[in-house]
Amino acid sequence: MNKPDLRREMRRIRKDIPDKDEKSRQITQAVLDLPAWKNAEIIAIYVSTPEEVSTEELIRRGIAEGKTVSVPKIRGNGEMDMIRIGSFDDLTMKNRLSIPEPPKELPVILPETIGCMIVPGLAFDKAGNRLGQGGGYYDRYLPKTRCTSIGLAFDGQILEEVPHEETDVSMDLLVTEQGILE
Repeated sequence: MNKPDLRREMRRIRKDIPDKDEKSRQITQAVLDLPAWKNAEIIAIYVSTPEEVSTEELIRRGIAEGKTVSVPKIRGNGEMDMIRIGSFDDLTMKNRLSIPEPPKELPVILPETIGCMIVPGLAFDKAGNRLGQGGGYYDRYLPKTRCTSIGLAFDGQILEEVPHEETDVSMDLLVTEQGILE
């Protein structure tokens, strides 16, 4: 299956996954127990949409634990920055994809300082390959970092194989409600 068709199919599958709140809680707890999370002083986390694994509790816990928490802010031409937030209330705007973002005035976090990055995806495979939304934001951003990349997904989003190209960045770890894949 080609990427556009697989994206359509995975959006349909993800939309119909039951018990997302409970599964998100299980995934959140697994992330909080990871050494990569515990040891990172600076973390980057996507802001979830209702269809995705919820990241709200991870963002809140990161801030409560005194970590530097940053979230994506998209720029033109497929680029994004990670912006430091001090509270969930800093997400005052929505980008062109309708995802909450912080305003431009908050500090940009340098990619090479991030210790742990929580990454969304429509699908992943057991080798850590990721199928994103198609914008290439994370595939362009992740090579600038030296962090542990952690993909979050519901178990139904893990496939035998995800089509990938040289420019696609694979994950170091995948976390689902069923556990952790390295």
